[in-house]
Amino acid sequence: MPLSEFRNKYPALIERLWQARYGDRIAHAYLITGDHPTALEQFALGWSQMCLCTAPVDNDACGNCEICTRLANGTYAYQQVLKPRSKSRQILIEQIRELEHYLHLKSDGQIKIGLIHDADRMNEASQNAFLKTLEEPSPRTLLLLLTSNTMSLLPTIRSRCQTLSILQNRVGYDFTGRDELIRVISTMTKGKGAIIAVDAALHIVATLQSLKKEAETEVKQQHKSLTAQSANLDRSVQKRLDDEFLAQAATLYLSRRESLFSVVHTWFAQEYLRSHGVDVDHLPHPELYGCLGDAGPPPLNPGAARRSLDVTEGLLESLRFNVDEPLAIEDFCLQVCAKV
Repeated sequence: MPLSEFRNKYPALIERLWQARYGDRIAHAYLITGDHPTALEQFALGWSQMCLCTAPVDNDACGNCEICTRLANGTYAYQQVLKPRSKSRQILIEQIRELEHYLHLKSDGQIKIGLIHDADRMNEASQNAFLKTLEEPSPRTLLLLLTSNTMSLLPTIRSRCQTLSILQNRVGYDFTGRDELIRVISTMTKGKGAIIAVDAALHIVATLQSLKKEAETEVKQQHKSLTAQSANLDRSVQKRLDDEFLAQAATLYLSRRESLFSVVHTWFAQEYLRSHGVDVDHLPHPELYGCLGDAGPPPLNPGAARRSLDVTEGLLESLRFNVDEPLAIEDFCLQVCAKV
């Protein structure tokens, strides 16, 4: 995806990057931060293509040369991609050591790329190990760190990277089943009782399962297409692609899972605002009420709304740990709908 797609929103930034590219002043490490994971990935791809493109057009990558094509479909041989692993979704020190080893290999004069998704998921040991890579970069390397949470990174890492901010200052809630989820949680209020609560919990769990299957299917389709394109690649490259796609399925699901719970939190936060007299049209996300018709639910009293919001934030806190997720969701729904 050429960077021209971002030019209207970030003209000064794109111009600065263009001048760096053609003034031979490309930094060895960039911290790309924003509030939309997909936009971060697209921007990183566009910047990689601009840096490596062999036939640039109109101050941007052509998008069609061999290197641009390989970067776009994930078959560029000199790119190492790191993503969170394990249930804790951490980037482990072993991955950082693999990256460091890779960056010291020969690349036939080509630029080597280290792309780190969710860089804030590096644990303390990983970040300390990564500092060495930043402080002693190998020749002809380009490190791209993608994150929505820069403050989780060590100050010494942030200071050694050029920061590229593509904040949109708005969260989009776009996942399959969103409207039905809102219709269900809109029925969850104090005093509704166990039947409503259990039905809501079952629906939330079923939606999560559906999102997981959807993510796995999407990645399988991408993998199938890429396998056909990369049939002639070395076995080691093919294995690396297989590993990346396994991690990609988990990352895609977790991103949509996060959006689902963010919708739940936003709903109860906005209900608290409504309980204090804020009109729907003046809420941060009035679009969440669009699926409920003109009437929508009546405003709660402030005490009940505050309690529901507190219970929601308790759920989000518990989900940060290795808990029984369906049980935690059921407990949350029962607390919100409790008659006492």
